[in-house]
Amino acid sequence: NLKEDLAFASSRIRAETIAARNHPTRSGPSSISGSDSVHGQNDNFRIRPLRAKYTINPAIVSGIGHVVGSVEVGKFADLVCGSRSFCAKPAIILKGGQVREYCLVTNGNAHASIPTPEPVRQRKMFEAYGKSPAKIRSCLSRSRGLDKVYGLEKRRYAVRGCTKVTKTDMVLNSATPKLDINPSNYRFAC
Repeated sequence: NLKEDLAFASSRIRAETIAARNHPTRSGPSSISGSDSVHGQNDNFRIRPLRAKYTINPAIVSGIGHVVGSVEVGKFADLVCGSRSFCAKPAIILKGGQVREYCLVTNGNAHASIPTPEPVRQRKMFEAYGKSPAKIRSCLSRSRGLDKVYGLEKRRYAVRGCTKVTKTDMVLNSATPKLDINPSNYRFAC
């Protein structure tokens, strides 16, 4: 309720801003989106291209799209499940089909007599230990045999193709329309 907060919100949430953000997101020029660029959008008919912007496409750009970014056979995929009310805190993370890493299924005290004890906290599950987790490393480290030098026994995947990625490599988002933006009223045409 501070004046500064209201001023900031009114500068960010304008019809022109939302229009300028929605059209490129839906039509294709924007392949990757961060959390700030998706506020105010509710477009269930185009969920797959939007989801690709923050799952598989960033993985492709990072050179690890062959390992993670989508749930497919043969991938060491991540699937993050959480409550809508606590979306910043995942309830469970699946990797390779198993509960992994810093995951929980709302874990409370192990000695509790009810299934929903408080407080709950995130703890490592079984698959976060041993050789189950994966490490991402460069092709150069693999070719030089650094896995043996450092004693890495976990699954290892090499980054590949990230220096040659183009817009046509993006999943469900390879359009490259020409954007004409009017700086005086923020209207644009694709």
